[in-house]
Amino acid sequence: MVYAKEILDSKIEQAQRDVDRQKVNHILHFLLSIFTAGIWVFIWIIITIISKLEVRRLEENIQGYFQEKIKTANTDIYKVKTDSADKLIKLSGMLEKGLLTEEEFHTEKEKIIKS
Repeated sequence: MVYAKEILDSKIEQAQRDVDRQKVNHILHFLLSIFTAGIWVFIWIIITIISKLEVRRLEENIQGYFQEKIKTANTDIYKVKTDSADKLIKLSGMLEKGLLTEEEFHTEKEKIIKS
């Protein structure tokens, strides 16, 4: 579980670095606009628009990735809970039929609960 959290944290950090890399250095563009007597403003606007679109695309990809991971994790947890419940029901049925002793039932039940 800790390993999965570390992977998730590293993915979040990488995604944040990708978004930060797309930010526009407005001070640099302002200075370039001054030095080029305003001609650079048109390029600055284009770069800003492209950067905003790229950041939006990255954020959508990040959001989709994490939603998929959460959905997968929830599905896996549900499967584990369902499998454990089914095993416990089968064990109790075997106990009621006399196929298992109380001691065997409790031993097997502990194994299922721990797994």
